Amino acid sequence: MIKSRKAIISSLLIMCVCAGLFFPYPDNPMVGVHSTLLSFPIMNEDGYIIRGIIGAVLLVTGLIMLAAGMKKYRFRAVILLILLYTALPPVLITVHQETFASGIGAVSLKDNGVCEFEERSKDVVDGHCELVFHNRSNEPVTFELTFLDSSFAGKDMRVESLMNIEGPYSITIEANEERRIEVDESIDVSDMTEGEHVDSGASFDIHLKLRNEGNERIL
Repeated sequence: MIKSRKAIISSLLIMCVCAGLFFPYPDNPMVGVHSTLLSFPIMNEDGYIIRGIIGAVLLVTGLIMLAAGMKKYRFRAVILLILLYTALPPVLITVHQETFASGIGAVSLKDNGVCEFEERSKDVVDGHCELVFHNRSNEPVTFELTFLDSSFAGKDMRVESLMNIEGPYSITIEANEERRIEVDESIDVSDMTEGEHVDSGASFDIHLKLRNEGNERIL
């Protein structure tokens, strides 16, 4: 079944390097990303992300080496490795948060959240955001919450960050609590021109910045 142990071991080492390049903790490495390849960020508003391109190339190389190192079940082995590569980081993050992490390091955002906007008048936009946080530590956590714009709205248009006009928001999550947070604001946009802010619509992949005692995380 195994043709070359060296090729298989090399493949696994390469996959570990790939996982470490953009491990999704403590921050979200996909914030501000415009395009991806094989789960690696390839381009953002500043241009190509060299580290992401290198990661994608290494990932393909690792998969090819795994297939080359097998006599049989090559396709199955490649699919299994891809599944492990995809599934293992969230499990490791959860284990870390439930055992060693504290403060905002133990807080996770569930289901990516949603924000909806509706124009009430020329000068007012109503914003409504729903977020579900999970504090996996045994201590309550209080943090300051601000919203970050997604990369899809355009560099000069404010969408989610409109909520910061009335923010930042102080949030407390009790120990081992999963809590739904709803933020409703009537936002004064009278000092903005048309095209500088969203009039109506919804966002389903919300990015946030958490601050607590000098520490920051981007989710």
